[in-house]
Amino acid sequence: MDLSNFDAMMVWLEHHQNWLGFTIALVACVESVVALGIIVPGVAILFALGAIAGTGVLGMFPVLVWAFAGAVIGDGISYWLGYRYHEQLRSWWPFNKHPQWLTHGERFFHKYGAFSVVIGRFVGAIRPFIPVVAGMMEMPPFRFYTINIISALVWAPAYLLPGYFAGAAISMDDQLPARLWWLLAAVVLVALFLPGIVLWLNNKLNPEKNSHERNSYIILVISALIFTTVITFSGSVEVFNQMIAQWLNPVRLPWLVSTMSVVTWLGSLSVLSVLVLLSVLVLYYKGEVYKAKPLLWVIPALIVSLWSLKYGVNSTRPVVFEGQDPFSYPSGHTTQATFVLFWIASQFRQSLSFKGQWIVFFSSFLLVLWVALSRLILNVHWFGDVSGGFFLGMFWVLMAGVIPEK
Repeated sequence: MDLSNFDAMMVWLEHHQNWLGFTIALVACVESVVALGIIVPGVAILFALGAIAGTGVLGMFPVLVWAFAGAVIGDGISYWLGYRYHEQLRSWWPFNKHPQWLTHGERFFHKYGAFSVVIGRFVGAIRPFIPVVAGMMEMPPFRFYTINIISALVWAPAYLLPGYFAGAAISMDDQLPARLWWLLAAVVLVALFLPGIVLWLNNKLNPEKNSHERNSYIILVISALIFTTVITFSGSVEVFNQMIAQWLNPVRLPWLVSTMSVVTWLGSLSVLSVLVLLSVLVLYYKGEVYKAKPLLWVIPALIVSLWSLKYGVNSTRPVVFEGQDPFSYPSGHTTQATFVLFWIASQFRQSLSFKGQWIVFFSSFLLVLWVALSRLILNVHWFGDVSGGFFLGMFWVLMAGVIPEK
């Protein structure tokens, strides 16, 4: 897409705000339609549209409704084309020029089945192709549209709210502190260059591992981490943090606090170090100790990034107990637990069936969730802190897969 046309569209919308909701739906729809999603930079446009809406032009609920409707319709159109025309699509442009697009989508669909519709909703590289492949494979319409609607309910806030909150934060105060301007400038530079650097590193070091799925996950996690860092530093998440804390106040019963005091140890360095050591011993016994090589680089980098964010954001805890550092964001326990548990799961997944892999990863997620919840129940972290910790941990899990093992 011509960037001058993109800028012109943004200017036009600022002067014709009544069309903003429809435009959000249209972009969400086009981004989901087969092949068009490759051409249209949907993520960037939706972020910009969300930012315009966040300045007060359009409420949050209408923004999400318009985005949800567009996404459902776009995936529905793709599914109908595949269901109606089947193999004829292979002779249509652009598939007659790029047959590998459908082939890749078919392999992905055969591997993950109906769940591929959920994954495809969030993975940009395969997003425009999975619905049409689902139609070609004659996935039952009721099953497809059920998954289509449910996944769109999650997709809409994930893609629109970052821009919406950014617009709202900027419009709240025209005289932003100089410190915040410097942070925003740094975030823009990171957002522009870090994903490209990471993807270049992935492609350079691991050409055999160069998958669109991994690249998309890396970009999504980096974007989420940047977003949580900005809204925490700017104070935009403060109201939400306080709301979550008030919800939890009635359940902070003595027995639950005692239980969570034990659960939270799962995120401590002592327990996690034992788990890492046991995993390395198992890999050594299996003759695969080389898989632990990335830990020599990733663990120090994780520690440096964790404490850099703590000092840089300088967010205070809800309550500081004796012996604790005063820095709240991000949650160290959540970061450490996320990295270790998901890294361990990733090392042993190859010997498991698809169902076994999802059981292992879902179990890891539940354990991380319990650690994060324990930090909230114990009132030593805010919700934004554990969210940032999760994304930071996941970033280094993905980076451990980028660094060569041999």
